Amino acid sequence: MSRTITKDEVVSHKKKAIKAIGNTFEAFINSPEDRHLKKADLLAYWIESFSSYILDEEKYDYSKIPKFKRGEVISVNFGFNVGSEHGGRHYAIVLDNDNKQSSRVITVIPLSSGSSDNTNERDVYLGNELYDKLKTKYDKLCEENDSSMKEMTQMLEIIRKILSAEEETSNVDSEKMESFKEIVNNLEKRVDILNEEKKMLENYNKEISKLKTGSRALMEQITTISKMRIYKPKTSRDLLYGIKFSDGAMDKINDKLKELYVFSK
Repeated sequence: MSRTITKDEVVSHKKKAIKAIGNTFEAFINSPEDRHLKKADLLAYWIESFSSYILDEEKYDYSKIPKFKRGEVISVNFGFNVGSEHGGRHYAIVLDNDNKQSSRVITVIPLSSGSSDNTNERDVYLGNELYDKLKTKYDKLCEENDSSMKEMTQMLEIIRKILSAEEETSNVDSEKMESFKEIVNNLEKRVDILNEEKKMLENYNKEISKLKTGSRALMEQITTISKMRIYKPKTSRDLLYGIKFSDGAMDKINDKLKELYVFSK
């Protein structure tokens, strides 16, 4: 039976915790090694993210997260972890056979970029399959974005010319003018959305370029996470949505799972 914790005890514990984390930051920041400065920055980033997760967890709407199937790829914030535990934001493979949309957790295998030469014997090299699928979808989304942008821009140009011509007439139809202005406003909002999508795609391009040498499934890092940690995909417009490894790739993972965790020699 757990004992009742008083508010004073919590306040005292909080002060000790803040002091301990402050000392850790000072040690890293004042270290002459660049890696410690980077570590301090990552720790600060994770504390911010972790605090947001804790504050949001009671009201988080898990129903808005897509249902993921085994073999699909998601982007996960693994956080700031200890020792060799995988941390930061990385792609991961969904391991669950049937993860219910109502479930608040999901089991994944973290992915890392790299060639077959630097793949640990306990991991699985998956080749360029992920890069090829992401690049194909990326090119298609860029083409659709460019096409939509061109269409919206042309429509805006035409309507602005009509507006300009109407304003020069002596008998201006105010109702008609308001209607045109509303159309312009809606088109401009659409252009803004397309520009944001373009920026998002540019960021994705930087990510997927790292996978040119291939990707590796880090079998020893299998973990169950809260779905709050899922960064992408959140909607069907995300590049990662529907990206899934082939049966052949998943067979390799299944064989390694059996070797490492199921059958004893």
